Amino acid sequence: MATKEGVVRLFQAFIETGGRYFNAKSGPELERAYRAVSALERESLKLETRSEVEMVYPVAVRACIVLLVASLILRVLPPFVDLT
Repeated sequence: MATKEGVVRLFQAFIETGGRYFNAKSGPELERAYRAVSALERESLKLETRSEVEMVYPVAVRACIVLLVASLILRVLPPFVDLT
């Protein structure tokens, strides 16, 4: 929920940066706002995306190796003896 101070700061930012505020409360008003913004655009929008692929397989292999080694060590150790 917007506070009054937040709205005031937002309007100040519009004024300082030379921006415009559109208070569209209906479909036609929103369409007019879209057209006004589109008219201000100087060039087409260019989007650049980047994705990185991180392989999870090596992590899973390492975990399996650690568990395998732990199971082999536990098989070699003598069982606990109850001394009670």
